[in-house]
Amino acid sequence: MSCKVSAQFDSRCSNSVHAHQHAVPQAWLVVTSFAALILSLPLVPREAIASASAVAGQASMDGRDKSAGFGRSDQHPFSLPPDESFDEATPPALPSGWHSVQEGSGLGWITSASGAASLPNAAFTDDPATVIDKAIEMPSFFVVTAGQLRFRHKMDLDSSPGSDVTFDGVVLEIANPSGQFEDILEAGGSFVSGGYDHIVFPSSGNSLAGRAAWGGVTEGYQDVVVNLPASSDGTSVHLRLRMGTDSFESGVGYWLDDVHVDVKPRPDCILIDGFDGSGNPCA
Repeated sequence: MSCKVSAQFDSRCSNSVHAHQHAVPQAWLVVTSFAALILSLPLVPREAIASASAVAGQASMDGRDKSAGFGRSDQHPFSLPPDESFDEATPPALPSGWHSVQEGSGLGWITSASGAASLPNAAFTDDPATVIDKAIEMPSFFVVTAGQLRFRHKMDLDSSPGSDVTFDGVVLEIANPSGQFEDILEAGGSFVSGGYDHIVFPSSGNSLAGRAAWGGVTEGYQDVVVNLPASSDGTSVHLRLRMGTDSFESGVGYWLDDVHVDVKPRPDCILIDGFDGSGNPCA
């Protein structure tokens, strides 16, 4: 009721007015004190906020992945597909998560500051005149469905000019559920473009003897696109490029650059919550 309606409420209204006159300064003091506190806090760089958000998001996805039981992903933490140009690595070190493994002595796989497709760096390994089996392993990554690997490569390997025979070669392999590597084609993958173009000659101990492979000498970089096996859907995928050489003549080497993995959405995955009803996430 307004203070102007009746005189009998004059005293009550008067008390209310006095109360509000005291309350307003107190509220203002609280607001100004809080503002001063905020202004006194140190500024947090935007990059730090983004980094913290990414870590929090990764931790959340890790938890979902492990609890949902998505095939082999139970054995490997959720990780994003590689998107690697090797340009942030400091030669000769490989990027984080990439590893060089070999049987036989000699140079393994390194990051090189020469011969890159996209400057400044590429991955590289030489082609010696000795028997050696060496691979560059990519970081494991989770595939929801229909994974597709893309990369660029060039090579100058010991081969038979004018034929499809190579003495030293490179193949793409994928780890099966037991952890053993097998050729991408034997595992059910398929090349969209840039597939194997040589056969490794069964010579002097080459570990890839008789296998289809990349070999010979290329004129600059070539694009390779390969569909990952359907069996990799819903799993953590581990890929590697493997070179095998013999003990006859040497070549120059093999360069790898601009590695990228695409994961296509399933055509029947239409639920807005991102799950297909069985607990599996949709891309």
